[in-house]
Amino acid sequence: MSSTTEIKPHTKTIPLKTADGKLFSLAELVAMEFKIVKSFLDDNPGASFDAIVPLLDVNSEELAKINGYYKANWISEAAVSPPRMSPRLQGTTEEVLGEADEQGIESLILAANYLDIVDLLDVVNQEATDRIKK
Repeated sequence: MSSTTEIKPHTKTIPLKTADGKLFSLAELVAMEFKIVKSFLDDNPGASFDAIVPLLDVNSEELAKINGYYKANWISEAAVSPPRMSPRLQGTTEEVLGEADEQGIESLILAANYLDIVDLLDVVNQEATDRIKK
């Protein structure tokens, strides 16, 4: 039986710097879901988790929405070693999309693509498709 816990504020964090110069400190479990962050750390073995990871094609507004999506829709599996993320079934897109217009959705698609977050890209693309059908 696997127990799950919410992501706690005292968890290890990874600093990220957005294209517009804002610094974010995301929980390691969230940041490592971004394949570009994982690749950066894997490709720079001398870099510690204190090294600031540059996100050249992601602005702070999109990163804040993406972080909100993960906080609202994902939980850590504490019983698994190493810990990993797994989706909640009752997740919603409101945290990431909110009242996003066409340009906002396009920005989120580009950010999710750059960060190589397949599950989020699927969610945002589905929302874009649904809005086009309306």
